[in-house]
Amino acid sequence: MLKSKSAVTGLIISLSFFAFTAIEIFELDLKLSHLIYQDNQWETGNENLWQWFYKWGPTPSNLSGIFCLIYWFYQKVIRKAENINTGLILFPLLTLLIGPGIMVNLVGKELWGRPRPVNCIEFGGKYQFKHVSEPCYSSNQKSFPSGHAASGFHLCALSIYFRKKWKFYSFYFFASWGILISTARLLQGGHFISDIFGAIILVALTFVLLYPKSNHTTK
Repeated sequence: MLKSKSAVTGLIISLSFFAFTAIEIFELDLKLSHLIYQDNQWETGNENLWQWFYKWGPTPSNLSGIFCLIYWFYQKVIRKAENINTGLILFPLLTLLIGPGIMVNLVGKELWGRPRPVNCIEFGGKYQFKHVSEPCYSSNQKSFPSGHAASGFHLCALSIYFRKKWKFYSFYFFASWGILISTARLLQGGHFISDIFGAIILVALTFVLLYPKSNHTTK
């Protein structure tokens, strides 16, 4: 199990290196944002649909963490069930706290200090555009990585409760939620595409590191 986790972790890190390198070489952050920024405004992102995703997008993920905590408390404290798989039951909560919570919002955003597209000079703001490879520790900007995207893709943690082929179907279903939230943030000038990739990578690493040994809640 340890070897497989190490292999997957190495693969994710390697792919992220190539992805960020390609984004920087081909200037995909600026090019994509320029395509969205029409007539000096983020008009599409202000539509009700995308505003709804911005406001409510993280809610399902947050609720999943609360519900699994309630279920664990019911099994462990009220029913006094023995041999329950705590790692499995609390998987959505733990990955939510460590992924979107600590690694993205408390560590990543605070360390990088990257200006959001809407705040960059290229799009009518006052801050100079920064590549992912240019962290600005003294800045109060918090574009990288995307907290909304991290919360959206974190919903994929629920796929752990499905069996066989339904695990893959559910994963793609939950991932679509993350894609919609990420699209909203791109259209609103809230994030660059590399901010989205950064969120996905950190969430994926959290999944791998916290993945429980067994997929059974009880023995």
